[in-house]
Amino acid sequence: MAECREEEAAKLVEATNEEAVNVEGEPSNAELRRMLIDIQINIATILRENKSIRSEMADLKRAIQQQKYDITTLKTSLEHTTKQYNEAERELAAARKKIQEQEEEIGELYDLQDKLEQYTRKKSLEIHGVPESACTETEDVVLKISGGPGCIGCHKLKRKGNKPIIVKFISHKVKTNLYRARAKLKNVRVSNIFLHCSSSSLVQADRIFLNKNVTSYSKKNYEPGKRDAEK
Repeated sequence: MAECREEEAAKLVEATNEEAVNVEGEPSNAELRRMLIDIQINIATILRENKSIRSEMADLKRAIQQQKYDITTLKTSLEHTTKQYNEAERELAAARKKIQEQEEEIGELYDLQDKLEQYTRKKSLEIHGVPESACTETEDVVLKISGGPGCIGCHKLKRKGNKPIIVKFISHKVKTNLYRARAKLKNVRVSNIFLHCSSSSLVQADRIFLNKNVTSYSKKNYEPGKRDAEK
């Protein structure tokens, strides 16, 4: 009986010791409070960081909205500028076309004016190479070169040196016949026609030749002495 009681007492002590160990393994109230304070601090830190993140996100959203507004404004301005540029291009093209048409019209008017002026010279020829001292009257020069009457008027151009003589004939036919026969003047010297011409005059001009009496506008495209067909 005594042995049984000793065993029961030993088991009771062992159970008591095990219970004491379990109680000692659990955190105390102070430790729990510290743990709770740490958790609250961590939560407060997380909330502050979250608030900062939300503020940065709000700023970023506002910046994005501002950029969208700026892009929209730039697009609108670009569209307006492009529209103005295209309109200016159309106006410039229309102005160029109008200028071209006006230049063509002016060119046609110049041609018409030149044709009208040239028509008034249809019966006229220019005699070149006759010295000033060859003859006192231009009619005598024409008679000697043409071999007979046929002009209704002649005068000298106001130029330096030997002045060309403008001769207007009584008909286009007479003028054309003389102009076509101008090749014969190649072998004719001033001294052959004007016997009393001074030596100094002969030095200045030794040959006589005929040219059409063309306008200044046409003269740049006209080659003197060229055997072109008379219209």
